[in-house]
Amino acid sequence: MVFGGGIVVLLLLGIGFLLYKKRSVITPMISASLAIPFALLVTPYTWAYDQILLILSITVISVIILDRGYPYLLVATFPLIISFLSLCLLFLATSFGYDVWSVIIPFVCFLSVIYIVVKADIPREKAFLSK
Repeated sequence: MVFGGGIVVLLLLGIGFLLYKKRSVITPMISASLAIPFALLVTPYTWAYDQILLILSITVISVIILDRGYPYLLVATFPLIISFLSLCLLFLATSFGYDVWSVIIPFVCFLSVIYIVVKADIPREKAFLSK
């Protein structure tokens, strides 16, 4: 329990540092998209139940990668890939009889938002959903 709490504190400090360092490109939607997967990651009992909250993160990720000029087909397949991954993880959970696999979906969303924040180089005035 102490080990898990330490990891959560380190992750929280890392996210705080990242938000401070990239504060010129962080919008409220991006910060909420980062907070939701983080909250799901630190509460393991909600992995399988509250993943509907990830719709905001998935939508923001999709719009940002579309905004950056990626092809629409690639952007449209991102939510489909997440849905397919969810079904595969559900199959694994029913096969093994316990659900520890659902952590992968919030983790993928969390890493995707972090990647977007790290690679962000546009000024805040031109950032997605800055108003």
